Amino acid sequence: MKFSIESIALKAALTRLGNVVQNNSKIPILHCVHIEATDNKIELRACDCDQFVSVILEADVKINGLTVLPFKQFKSACETAYADRAKLTVQVDDKTANLTMDGDMPFSWSFAVQDFEDYPSFPDVETGRASFSVTDIQKLLGNVAFAMSNEPTRYYLNGAYLHLENSDLIAVATDGHKLAIQRIQFPPETDTNQFTTSGQNTSGIIPKKAVSFILKNLPKNGSNEPVMLSWNQHYLKFEAPNFVLYTKLVDGTFPDYTRIIPKEDFTTKVQLERSVILRAISAFLKYGDKKEATDIRINPTSLDLKKRCVEHGEIFCRIAGVTQGKDIEICFNTSYLAQILKALHSDKISLSIESDHSPARLTNHNDDSYLCVVMPMRSKGVW
Repeated sequence: MKFSIESIALKAALTRLGNVVQNNSKIPILHCVHIEATDNKIELRACDCDQFVSVILEADVKINGLTVLPFKQFKSACETAYADRAKLTVQVDDKTANLTMDGDMPFSWSFAVQDFEDYPSFPDVETGRASFSVTDIQKLLGNVAFAMSNEPTRYYLNGAYLHLENSDLIAVATDGHKLAIQRIQFPPETDTNQFTTSGQNTSGIIPKKAVSFILKNLPKNGSNEPVMLSWNQHYLKFEAPNFVLYTKLVDGTFPDYTRIIPKEDFTTKVQLERSVILRAISAFLKYGDKKEATDIRINPTSLDLKKRCVEHGEIFCRIAGVTQGKDIEICFNTSYLAQILKALHSDKISLSIESDHSPARLTNHNDDSYLCVVMPMRSKGVW
């Protein structure tokens, strides 16, 4: 095998794969990158047995072939390039790979290669494929990512739950204290029956690590390029313009989140300027412990916010709001409220509450495709 490629492309690809390679794994082959050269392109693969990532790059391929190289050493050599346009040449003969770099200070390296037949095969995701835009996926996963849990004991909450409902694809995340739901329309030209198992819609929990990888590596700058989504009971396949990710789904059952979503018969509903309440909550977040409670008293024309800290005193703010229904006093974790307000994107938002001890519902004004829920805390009785 022999190919040449500019260092800027190779370094970017290896940085992406580095999020998956397990340098501390007890399985030596997982410390490596799998490279296949064919038809003026190379495919680089990395895996940790739960996630499998592939990146395809254009290259000047002289001899087709396969090889498996030690990732850490190969990446280190590529990063030595003194200029982004430096040309790197990889040539594999028998059990040795040689890497050379051109320029006025030429370098060369040699690596012992691994047997490519020992490298894990990528999973076969036999299912339908649905096309979405990059913007759709950023909305679907980006708007719920903040609500994913970090708690190891409830591992089934450590990700985003993906499922179909009628013509919508829905992502849900919760840590038991806050919840976020984002709906996007399933492509009308796609037969949703392809995504069923035994007559039931196939659903799955995308691990938090995979969600983070997708969001971090999607094309930026408002790209509207298509991405392809496929999944079955065990794996999800995500095909983006610049990478392909296979991820094992979390082996667990996501709780029935619909049971905690407040119904429509609210006692109190307030319309607020998002920038105004976010500014207030941001100030409260900086005062005392971030996890301490902020008490809210809803009046006919305003919201009174107060946070009392034993060591520091208290902070108070009054902001305008258009209220329907009864006056109410309720209390929320300041940090959770700030996270939700940052995730909402409309200029105006709606806060709906049934009682002082029930979950609160926050939505973008006149947009029911995105919904957040935050659980109340016990009030300190500051009013």
